[in-house]
Amino acid sequence: MLKNTPIEKKKSMTAKQEMMAIVFGNVSVEFLKDGSTKIGGMMAAMASKDKKGKAIKGSWKIEGDRLITTNDKGKEKSEKILKLTPDLLVLESKKKPGEKVYFVSLNKILKDFKNTNTAKINKKKLTGTWKAVAVESRGITMLLGIKYLLKKDGTTQLKTPLDNIIEKENGTWKVNGSNKLQFTSEKKGKIKETNVTVLYFTQNQMIAQDDRKGEKILFERVK
Repeated sequence: MLKNTPIEKKKSMTAKQEMMAIVFGNVSVEFLKDGSTKIGGMMAAMASKDKKGKAIKGSWKIEGDRLITTNDKGKEKSEKILKLTPDLLVLESKKKPGEKVYFVSLNKILKDFKNTNTAKINKKKLTGTWKAVAVESRGITMLLGIKYLLKKDGTTQLKTPLDNIIEKENGTWKVNGSNKLQFTSEKKGKIKETNVTVLYFTQNQMIAQDDRKGEKILFERVK
């Protein structure tokens, strides 16, 4: 399974623009051995009738240096393959010649989401900067790249992949018990509390599940 990501488009964007790009620009494509494809992500969820992220089916084939895909309505698209490895697919944009479209493999991330252990957490272990690599919700896996700075004084600061500060999400954090975390933020005078359960923890990786929404987030330590 591959996920498109705008890793080459490191241009000036506001935090809001980045968050919109993360949510609506996340598209996953599963290339199956039988020549069929499954397209998922937010756009697929919006297009599906049940609004639950049902994958859009299609087909694919390679002819020379071209990747040819056909969607569920029979519309064919041909794109030039610039690079292909087990972990990366780079295509030349059909709409904007000269611009590259990157797809990164989700195989390792999907495997990591299955990790569990009984490691206990505490403030000392968690203090530092963690990158939310991906979120898994309702069968959809989205790449994030958002950085969580968990400070010693119990405050938090969130930054986008381009290091824009996400002001509305800044607040406080604390450990509740051996595997519980609570994040608190304030917006327009209203307090928002998010409680998560840590399902897996090592020095460099953590998987946390939102107690209310049920979604899981994969974190990797930055420093």
